[in-house]
Amino acid sequence: LPHFLHGDPRLLEGVKGLAPDKELHQMHIDVEPILGQTMVEHVRAQVNGQLIPGENWGWDTWFPHVQSGTYVPIAWFDMISEISDAGADEFKQIYTAHAAEQIFSWFGAAVALICSALLALAVHTRYYYRDGFQDLDDAQSYASNDETDSDNRVQ
Repeated sequence: LPHFLHGDPRLLEGVKGLAPDKELHQMHIDVEPILGQTMVEHVRAQVNGQLIPGENWGWDTWFPHVQSGTYVPIAWFDMISEISDAGADEFKQIYTAHAAEQIFSWFGAAVALICSALLALAVHTRYYYRDGFQDLDDAQSYASNDETDSDNRVQ
């Protein structure tokens, strides 16, 4: 990062005038968490070079305040990108469709749950209360009497 922000503190020792500042040199990307859409990105980067001892191309004249073997900034990039108004409108439509899908899926699950409960209640009612029975013991005694009656009819 620019000015060796978050870098090893020794990198700052070799170059005078560097002052890392989080507000000025930090990069950030704002991403919408549900759909992953990038809303804003602010990318800052720095290209560095090392001044190697023994190479004489005049760096000591150009950079008299820099020590040999030091990494020095060569270029710094600051790129900002934001979602356009048209992109924001498209995002709103996608987000609305996604929200509607969530609502309808919960609604569908609720309807399925209610229908299942009603079906279970209907089966329960039909099984336990057919022919006027009020509980399972009455149904079992009727069934045993019905089997006895059918055995008597067969004879």
